[in-house]
Amino acid sequence: MLDSGKLVGFVITTDYDKAREFYEQKLGLQFISADQFALMVKAGENKIRISKAASFTPLQGTVLGWEVQNIEAMVAWLKQRGVVFEKYAFVEDPDGIWTAPSGDKVAWFKDPDGKRPLSQRTYVDHRVLKRTVSSLRAAASGNSWKTAEKQIYHHQRHESTKPQILQRCTNLTNKAQ
Repeated sequence: MLDSGKLVGFVITTDYDKAREFYEQKLGLQFISADQFALMVKAGENKIRISKAASFTPLQGTVLGWEVQNIEAMVAWLKQRGVVFEKYAFVEDPDGIWTAPSGDKVAWFKDPDGKRPLSQRTYVDHRVLKRTVSSLRAAASGNSWKTAEKQIYHHQRHESTKPQILQRCTNLTNKAQ
């Protein structure tokens, strides 16, 4: 039943003006409405409801994500509009685009409140970890695999550790080949 409905994302802001400028001017989303409860913008056929709070602690994980056809072009377009991409030690690409062991490409940026929306070709979530686990099972053996598998399943719910775990998986896969 829900698969026939349209998704509405929810994020929090402490400043409607900054949020509206960011989502509308920098990301190019369509403004729908604003009232005392929420600011609404449209991303394709989906909506994002941006609720105001006096204060909050931004999550460490990804809050929103987009699948795009050409991540390199999207990153360049967003940079021209003033979006600043996150730089992580495990990302070698100068534009901040990380290539997962599965081939998925991801680039992260934060909104004005410090949340981490995600610009991407394909969504990196537990499916990437499961594909990585499958490829490691095929390529690696012994204690190295058992250690990696325990780390993956232990940390898979902690978004901030996923890049480190996926890098370890990449390293083990490369060693096994």
